[in-house]
Amino acid sequence: MGAGEKITAMDEMARLIVNYRIPAVILRDVNQRVDDWKKSISYRDDNDPYLWQQVKYLRNYLKASKQI
Repeated sequence: MGAGEKITAMDEMARLIVNYRIPAVILRDVNQRVDDWKKSISYRDDNDPYLWQQVKYLRNYLKASKQI
């Protein structure tokens, strides 16, 4: 990302997944939610509030597991 570019929810999810130990069951859950959502009529872009909700879910897990 260059200076001034805003990170998307999908970018942030990818960053969290690459940099932290997230159990497969949680990754499968988030992946299924995102896939289902993208197939729905609600999908607009990779920065939708629903995707940020999934980022929050991942961050909450990481906080609870004391990784962040």
